[in-house]
Formats: sequence, structure tokens, C-alpha cells
Amino acid sequence: MITKYSKFFYNLIIFLLISFNSFAFENKSKIVSTINGIPITTFDLNERLNIFLTESNLDKNSDNKIKFKDAIINTLIEEELKFQEAQRINPSLISRAEEKAENLMQLNFGPERDKIEKNLKTFGASYQHFLKLFTADVIWSSIIKSKYEKQFIKIEEEVKNRIRELELNFQKPHFKLSEIIVTKKNDINNKNDKPRLLLKNIIQSINNGANFHSLAKQFSSSESRKNSGRLGWIQKESITSEYLNEIETLKVGQISKPIETKSSYTILKLEGKIINGQRDELETILELVKLLYPLESISEDDIEKAKIRLKKDLEVISDCDKFKALHINYGNKNIAESGKFQIYNLNEKIKNEVLFLQKNEKSEPIITKDGLITLMVCDRYLPDIGLRARDDIKRELEGKLFVQLSDRYINRLKRTSYIEKLD
Repeated sequence: MITKYSKFFYNLIIFLLISFNSFAFENKSKIVSTINGIPITTFDLNERLNIFLTESNLDKNSDNKIKFKDAIINTLIEEELKFQEAQRINPSLISRAEEKAENLMQLNFGPERDKIEKNLKTFGASYQHFLKLFTADVIWSSIIKSKYEKQFIKIEEEVKNRIRELELNFQKPHFKLSEIIVTKKNDINNKNDKPRLLLKNIIQSINNGANFHSLAKQFSSSESRKNSGRLGWIQKESITSEYLNEIETLKVGQISKPIETKSSYTILKLEGKIINGQRDELETILELVKLLYPLESISEDDIEKAKIRLKKDLEVISDCDKFKALHINYGNKNIAESGKFQIYNLNEKIKNEVLFLQKNEKSEPIITKDGLITLMVCDRYLPDIGLRARDDIKRELEGKLFVQLSDRYINRLKRTSYIEKLD
């Protein structure tokens, strides 16, 4: 009898656990949109938000997810439409694209599956979600280039014209620019709050340290988004007055206030300028190494003694290899941190310390919670102006054409599809 009831209760508990887990999962994952009957869930949305926020150098918190939720849902809707269009044209497009997508993932995150999945943990998204993202890009590239093959062939003549135009006279003023354009969505009465809200969130994110080019790639409606918003060097005389008035108020590294036109808002980032043939010092690239002198105590007496010893040790350090060796000699287990930075991308405190240092010169010690830090400049140089090679120009023009044709195609698919957004 006891055995009989034990089995009954055991089976009941298992049933309840399964039911609870199933119920919990249903509550966790809700449908946020359907596209011709195919659902997008909160699970899909959360994974894509995680990827976007990681790439943009933003915290994966609820505030940021709420800010960009609508824009990411729209991205997922467009992605689903691309799969449905491929299925309509030729179902084998999807399987072929998935093979290419797997190869791309191996190149970007691999090559082994274990290593790929380990690298994807940083993003907070699964292997399958990334595979779908890459597959959608491959599918769409194939569809657009096949459908509009003749227009891509005509690019060759445009490349020749652009090369002639790019024989620049750099004695004339030039500005190096990137852009983010937010379209007003054909709102004649300017009553649609969504573009303005997106614009506000983009500006707020940039001010909080988000990567400008990642935001441009995700949200800009300009053709330059294919190149992460980068416009390159533009001669002053070819820039319209409403843009130029704003640009000339900026220091290199700063972003403009939104420039409003009838159809859009534009944010510009100034990344370089040439005036009277001279480059701006803020464009300079510094190759920096950071040395840490660890401190167990941060009393004024200990700090002063540490500064005296550190300065004495640094007197005989003449290059970065010796500087790195000294970092290890101080008992640090990890090698000295190093990297290349444009001056305008450094935070103000670091910028002030290194702005005027030349190669193999060292900053004054900086007090931190871990100890004293000093920086050494291993090299200092201006980046190449970058008159691009023929292939680069071709890629840029193809990218712009691709965005133009892609937007036209995807908007047509939206008009002929049943799309429902749910709360």
C-alpha cells in the first residue's frame, strides 16, 4: 500500500514540476509581434537587445532595453520578412545562406563550436540567434544583388568618377565626418513622437559612452549606415551652410546638436579637420602602456614613499619594453595593459596627462584605488588621411546602392504583409 501511494505522489510531483516549468516558460516568453502569422517573442527581442547593447558599449539594463525596444522589434520584423521572401523565391536560398553564415561565425568567433559559444556569452545571446542574424544578412545580400544585378554593374563608371573627384587639394579646408540620420517617417504634421524619442535616446546613449558607429549602423536611415555612418573627408565648400554652421562650432571628437530638416534629424560627429593644410592635434593616435605600482595602504605617507620610489625607478626607463618589465617587477601577475587611442576618444583626466607627451615620455603618477598608475607613450602619430583605394570606393558605392535598394524592397514587403504588434 505504501509503495503504491509513494509511486502516485512521485508521479504527481513530477507532473506538477513539468507543468510549472512549462507555465513559467510561457509567462517568460510572450509574443510581441506577428508577421504573416509568424511570431516574434520576448525571448527573441531580449537576445537581440543584448547584442545591440553590447556592440554599442551600453549597459544591458532595463532602461536601455526599454529605450530601444521598438527599434529592435522593427529590425526583427524586417529580418523575418527577409526569410519569408527567400522562402517564396527559392527555399534552398535559406539552407545555402545558413552554410555561409556558419563559416562567417567561425571566422568571427571561432573556429571551434566551443570557442564560438564561449565568445557569444559576452553578448548574452545564443548560437542559434547569432546564426539566424548572420543568415538573414547573407540571404538579403543574395536577393538584392541578384534582383538588381544591372544596377550594380553600373557602379564601375561611378567608381572612375569618384576617383577623379578624390584627387583632393588638402590646402583647402576639409572635415572628416560621420553621421546618424533619423527619418521623420513621412509625418507631414510632425506629430509622430517616435523619431524624436529615438533621437533623444541615441543622443543620451552617446553622452553615456555608447559607440557612435554602432548606433549609426543600427538606427541611421542614411545610406552611410552600411559603413557605420562614416562619410570620410569632405571639402568645406561642398557642405551646406546649415551643416557647416554647426560643424565649425565643434572640436574634433564632438557631436553636433540635431540638425532638423523637413524630412529628418541629423547628428554629425567631427572626427578630423584640415585647416590651412594642418591636421588637428586631437586626431593624433597614441600607443599607450599602463604601469601599476600596487599599494596595500593608501595613507598619505605610503603614497608619498611610493611616488618617490616610482619616480626613481622610472628615471632609468627609456622605452616601452623596459617600462613593461618594470610593471612585472612590481609583482603584477598580468602583463601591462596597452592599446592605441585617438586623443579625442580619451577621457578628460587621461587626455590632460598625455596630451603633450612625446614618444617614450611618461605621465606623472596617478593615484587610484589599486595603487599608483603611470602611462608611457610608445608612439605618437597622425592617422593616414586615407585616400582610399579603388576597391574601397567600389565597396562604399555598392554599400550605398544596397541600402537604397534594400529599403525600397523591404518597405514594399511591409506594405503587402500582415504585421501585428502586440503590447
